[in-house]
Amino acid sequence: MIPSIQHFIRHRWSPPLFCWLALLLLTSASVHAQIQTAVIEGTTNASKSMATGDVLEFSDGSILHGSLSEMNRDTGIRWNHPDLLKDADFRPDNLQKIRFPSKPSPVKQVPMPNRLRFRNGDELFGELLSLDETAARLNTRFGKNLRVERSALESITFLAKHFSVLYEGPSGLEGWSSGRGGHAWKYREGSFTTEHVGSIGRNLELPPASSIEFEIAWEGQLGMIVQAYTDNVDRFDYSSASYMFYINANSIGLQRVSPETGISNLGNVPLPETARKNNFRLEVRASKEEATLAVYVDGVLLNKWKDSSGFSGKGSGVLFFSQHEGPKLKLGNLKVSEWDGKFEDNRAEELVRDHDILHLANRDKVDGKVLGINDGKLRISTPETPLEIPLARLTQIQFASSKTAQDRQSPWLVRAALGGGEKLSFTLDKWTAESVSGTNSSFGRIEFSPSNIRQLDFNFAGSNSKMASGSDSVTDSFPDASQSASSALPGSNDALLLRNGDVLLGTLKKLNPETALTWSREDSLNPLDFKPAAISEVRLRQNQKRTTNNCEITFVNGSQLSGKLVSISDSKVLLDTWYAGRLSLPRASVLMIVPLQEDRTPIFAGPGGLEDWAMGNITAVNDAGQWTYQNGAFYASKAASVARNVNLPDVASIQFDIAWKGTLQMAVALYSDRLQPINLANKDVEPDFGGFYSLQLGSLSAGLLMVKKGAPINYLWQMSTPLLSQKNQAHVEVRANKGKKSVTLMIDGVVVKEAVDSEGFAGTGQALRFVHQGHGTLRLSNLKVTEWDGLFEEPYSNKAGTEELIRLRNGDRVTGKIEQFENSKLVINTDGSKLEIPWQRVKQLEQHGKMLTADKNEPATALGYFMSGAPLKFDLERWDDKGIHVNSSQFGKAVFDPTVFQRIRFNFKN
Repeated sequence: MIPSIQHFIRHRWSPPLFCWLALLLLTSASVHAQIQTAVIEGTTNASKSMATGDVLEFSDGSILHGSLSEMNRDTGIRWNHPDLLKDADFRPDNLQKIRFPSKPSPVKQVPMPNRLRFRNGDELFGELLSLDETAARLNTRFGKNLRVERSALESITFLAKHFSVLYEGPSGLEGWSSGRGGHAWKYREGSFTTEHVGSIGRNLELPPASSIEFEIAWEGQLGMIVQAYTDNVDRFDYSSASYMFYINANSIGLQRVSPETGISNLGNVPLPETARKNNFRLEVRASKEEATLAVYVDGVLLNKWKDSSGFSGKGSGVLFFSQHEGPKLKLGNLKVSEWDGKFEDNRAEELVRDHDILHLANRDKVDGKVLGINDGKLRISTPETPLEIPLARLTQIQFASSKTAQDRQSPWLVRAALGGGEKLSFTLDKWTAESVSGTNSSFGRIEFSPSNIRQLDFNFAGSNSKMASGSDSVTDSFPDASQSASSALPGSNDALLLRNGDVLLGTLKKLNPETALTWSREDSLNPLDFKPAAISEVRLRQNQKRTTNNCEITFVNGSQLSGKLVSISDSKVLLDTWYAGRLSLPRASVLMIVPLQEDRTPIFAGPGGLEDWAMGNITAVNDAGQWTYQNGAFYASKAASVARNVNLPDVASIQFDIAWKGTLQMAVALYSDRLQPINLANKDVEPDFGGFYSLQLGSLSAGLLMVKKGAPINYLWQMSTPLLSQKNQAHVEVRANKGKKSVTLMIDGVVVKEAVDSEGFAGTGQALRFVHQGHGTLRLSNLKVTEWDGLFEEPYSNKAGTEELIRLRNGDRVTGKIEQFENSKLVINTDGSKLEIPWQRVKQLEQHGKMLTADKNEPATALGYFMSGAPLKFDLERWDDKGIHVNSSQFGKAVFDPTVFQRIRFNFKN
């Protein structure tokens, strides 16, 4: 049986790259998202039952499930993993967090009357016992009569007596109702996820004044509706009197829904630049009494709406509705609470303040210096006169700014997220199943049960200021776009992917399929030995080795090899390779041989910085920005243009990688003679410019425009882009041929559209211009411009033939028998005559179907992918310091240099 060769076209094979699991780490280092999503879905090795339990997350994007055994400063973090032969011990230097999603929501506790916010970021509920000019004394859930320096406090909020947390989760699907079909939303590790249109809802018994908080993260396009105060939680419709918040990556809108009066739009507000990413925390506060609703994004008030018709919501439930089919959406850390009815407007709070502020129940404010509390009254010195205010009239004290030293950065400084939304940081000394102990900068020595800790953050000190500092924060959690084209990893790390979905960066030391895979990391106290059956894939670091390959061979089973063709005989094909020496290939197993043109030196490769690039002046928007450069990539979070004359040849290949947060919307000017951007809406009043093509790339659609001054803009094509709508990174290639008047777009190796300009090739220059149109954040990297031979690869087509088929580069075809290949010349017997063809004239050789050995579809323990993406099946015998020892049904035994592969998938026979 001859397999379909459509998916093995040379250099164009691309494995499925995205799955819902990528959402697990959208808010952390996305190396994990890149390498994990490339294999889990569409890979037969991946287990259908993903891992559960506690989750260990590293700052490099690695993630391991399992359970925390113990922690202490002498022996590190001991982690139990079901696929390790023994427990692993890690140092905390590279840790990001430990999550405990399997812990149930805490039992409802007696509400504490005060919420205390500390300058180090901690937040606790407690009972204020006393307050003077230097200190406060508190009762908390983990200690009584605790003393805290007043300079450590940021604010104290006096909560309504009825304040309490009503729901915290999710911890499963129980109690939630799914919409029609019931399969859109899934639960995993403390979050709901979906990539389908559908709803999930629950009667949360919302009180008259409520706070609904949750985190959302997405990949691709964001479109979600939150329906609050609805009495219909099992499906999404407009029959329930309620409020609907429409959320996308750029704005949030609110609708009032009433069966009697219909639907009313209460308004739409844009998200701030700081929230235009692919994750944020959203809080909805609602007050029936005041008929008012407000939205907070990442803790800052976005907008407040007053419903002049009175509060519409008649129910007490909440429903979440995903609007799009395909893009991935994650919903987690949901907390619903009774609320004190206070809308804090913190959009323009003073960052430095030399006085205290009292917020009163009647909404008045009092400025001054708080002296203390005595006999149920707070004493404050104001510029006019000292005052005594009954505590019953207070809603909040905001203390004057303080120069209190920040917590000392230490690998053992942790922040615990407690049930009910409390946060407590401390320098950890010891953790056991029974107790956790350490030192808090405010309270001193603490010890309490870890049972209520839902998450433990490491290495967090200073991260908030970095994220607020500007564009540099973009790179911290940005997808590494280089991996979308070549799935090999940058830097010095390999990546280990387990069948349960876990990912671990490091170095593969050795592998024996019968015993163990040994893995090392700098932060691991000992090498890690994994059970071989647990391994799904190994991703290998990038290799920039240049080769002298002159052909690529495709076997009957779909495997491929590249090398230097030595000879062809009746029974054998000899191939010299730099990675495995000389290989003798049975001719009956060879489906096709494709000559490779000599590697072309790039005309341009980069970017390597901003030098020689022209920053554009964008006048079409008010809030334009500029591209920035960092670590081999350009970044833009506002509308921005960057251009350069790269000396585009007449027949060109233009390749680059893009990655984005939020919505993708960019334009690439091809063959432009002008470096400044052109406002297409007013192009005819712009300074003179020559014709060019504008490639429009978006999350939903793409198109190619022909642009000339004084002529109408001509859309050569426009179409939806499913290859972009369900991901947040891609490898883009544009192939242009002036002589044939054609421009072809390819995404991740797949031809999207070829356009032929019937009016002649419009491009008059040799420059490229990249314009980010201001939606979300964009990364551009791995730009390479080369000459192109003008040919597209063709699939195998000689299954029914009785002779070998030789396709020539000029379009001619020759059939006959290949008698030999020597001295870069091919000798063919055709109708009794011998024809000698120089190798450089050959496009591809195809074996006829009758000669091919039937593909037995033999089992293989491994499937490797070369840097080009070409696949190779083999049995892996072992992996040691000499290389990868393989046994192939196509060419027998060989030892491969591991650096030839970008990734290897495993499916061990046991």
